[in-house]
Amino acid sequence: MERAGVSVIIFAIMVTMVLLMVFALWYRNLVYNLIKEAEVAHMQLVYEDFRNLQFTLSKLAENGEIRTASFRMSPTFPVMVSAPKRASTLWAENENLPGSICFESGSSIYPRQTWIYEGGAILLKQGSAVIMKSEPSIFTIENGRLIYKEIRIADSLQKLAGTGRATIILFVENYLESEESENVYIWSRYPWAWERYLKGVRDNLLGGGASLDNLENGWRLGIGENYIHRILLLSARRGC
Repeated sequence: MERAGVSVIIFAIMVTMVLLMVFALWYRNLVYNLIKEAEVAHMQLVYEDFRNLQFTLSKLAENGEIRTASFRMSPTFPVMVSAPKRASTLWAENENLPGSICFESGSSIYPRQTWIYEGGAILLKQGSAVIMKSEPSIFTIENGRLIYKEIRIADSLQKLAGTGRATIILFVENYLESEESENVYIWSRYPWAWERYLKGVRDNLLGGGASLDNLENGWRLGIGENYIHRILLLSARRGC
C-alpha cells in the first residue's frame, strides 16, 4: 500500500510538471502573439500620425504659419503582458533635398520599420525596400498651367527617443514662388519609391505628353513649357 501511495504521488507530480510545461509553452506563445499584434496595431497608428502630418503640411502656404505634429512612440500592451516597451525614434534631416521627417519603430518582434515624410509623400522603409504608402498632392493645374509645390525641410532635428508621445513644431520659414521653364526636378533620397507616382502624373495629369527621366537623386519631368514652382521651406523644432 505504501509503494502504491508513493507511485500515485510520483505520477501526480509528473502530470503536474507536464501540465506546467504545456501551460508555460501556451502562455509564451500567447504573449508572443499579443506583443506582435500590439506592434502591428502601433504601426497603423504611426501611419495615421503621418497621414495627419501630411494633410496638415499640404495646407501651409504663408510665411510664419505654425503647426504641431504628435507621434505615438510605443505600442499599448494588454494588462497580462509585462513586456518592456522599446523606445521608438523620431528625427528630421536635411542632408539631401528635399529633407525628411523620420520615425523608426522600436519593435521587439515585428520587423523594424522606418516611416518617412519626404516631399509631401509618406514612404515606408523595411530592410532595403522602400515604398510609397501615401501619394503627395504637390502637382495641380491652375488656369491651364502646371503648379509644382515643393516641400523642403530646412534644418535637422536631433533624434528623439521615447515610449510616450513626441511632438514636433513645424513653421514656415519661407514660402517662395517663381516661374520656371520646361523641366521639373523632383528630388528624393529614395527615387525609385517615387517612380509609380510620377508616371501617373506624367500619364494622367499631363496627358502623357511629358518626359520622365531618372537622376541620381531624383527625377526630371520634362513638360516642354513654363510652370509655377512654389517652395515651402519648413523648420522643425522639438515640442513640449
